[in-house]
Amino acid sequence: MISAIILCGGIGSRLGALTKSKPKCLIEINSKPFLYYQLLKLQSYGIQKVIISTFHLEEQIQAFIKSENLNLEISIISDGSSPAGTGGAIKNIIQGESDPYFVIYGDTYFNLDLAEVFKQYNPKLDSPLMVIYKNSDKYDISNVKLINQTAFYSKSNPPEGCEYIDYGIGIFQAKHFNGFEGNFDLSEVQEFFSRKYSLQHFVANERFYEIGSLSGLKEFKEIIDHDFN
Repeated sequence: MISAIILCGGIGSRLGALTKSKPKCLIEINSKPFLYYQLLKLQSYGIQKVIISTFHLEEQIQAFIKSENLNLEISIISDGSSPAGTGGAIKNIIQGESDPYFVIYGDTYFNLDLAEVFKQYNPKLDSPLMVIYKNSDKYDISNVKLINQTAFYSKSNPPEGCEYIDYGIGIFQAKHFNGFEGNFDLSEVQEFFSRKYSLQHFVANERFYEIGSLSGLKEFKEIIDHDFN
């Protein structure tokens, strides 16, 4: 199984006081930080190596990883003195490498067989893969439209008639970031390939959960006991 990168550098402004002095990924649910549940989930699907991308209050994430005895090879890579954006952070981590990586947002919790996702990824194609879910605006605003099995995606200006949503998991290689420089969002890369009609996709059958908002955090708290008991 390929390695995974978790994006944990965001400030988490939508969560207000909860993230003023704590990274979003370390918000505690049942006495364990959200990142703990993410790491256990990755381990359960066969991931052995995880890179955590950090910026905001990164020393707290480092302390948490040192305190936990997880059966994973975990490394932490910081943006440095200024944020690189989700896209810039990934480019900096994997530049010069040929292997693909799963990329997972630091506020996403999923029930998804990553081995099945990887089977559908074609590394010979010059494009990344985006996992999508048929959301139909139920949980958040849909931003992906499928036409003849081609995925059209826009984060800021979704095309009319979208039924699917970005799941928060993708597969990327260093070559996908050619031409992108500085601080940029991962969605810019995905939109670039979408406009070229070449963005690969995998349709998830089960929904994801996210803690990027207070409502999302409340919903995650309601399901976590069932998932871990």
